[in-house]
This record gives sequence, structure tokens and C-alpha cells, in this order.
Amino acid sequence: MNKKRTGRIVLGYALLLVLMAGLILLNLYIGSVSLSDASSETAMKLLMEFRMPRMLAALLLGGALAVSGFLLQTFFGNPIAGPFVLGISSGA
Repeated sequence: MNKKRTGRIVLGYALLLVLMAGLILLNLYIGSVSLSDASSETAMKLLMEFRMPRMLAALLLGGALAVSGFLLQTFFGNPIAGPFVLGISSGA
């Protein structure tokens, strides 16, 4: 690969990483109960028992969906292979 293309790829991944970190912080801060109105003990309980597990589950699910799509496309050797094209989702 040439140097210009490699630099663009690295820049793209860096921007995606910064965007993901920003969205994670936004997800932890925004909710039906404002963290600024709650006491520090209540805010920590909200973060650790409700918002953090929800955020981690979303990250794991997104990663699992990406890996499953990659495996479908790799296994069938078809770049557009998806569960609806292959009939997998109709059996679910």
C-alpha cells in the first residue's frame, strides 16, 4: 500500500475511535435522570448499575453483529451475503 492511502486509513480509524468515545460519554451522561441533579452516591449508582451495563451490552452486540456479518461473507465468498439473502432469518 502506498503511504498516502495508509495515512488516510489510519486517520479514518482515529476519527471513528474519537467519535465512538464521544458517543460513549454522551450515552453515560444523558438519561431520564440528570446526573447533575443527583447526589454523588446516586449518580455513581446510576452509572454503575444502569448506564454502564447498557453501554457495554450495546458495544458487545454491535461487535458481535459485525463479526457475524464478516463470517457470513467470508464463508460464502459473497460480498453481499446476508441473512435475508441466504434465508437464515426466515427460520428464526
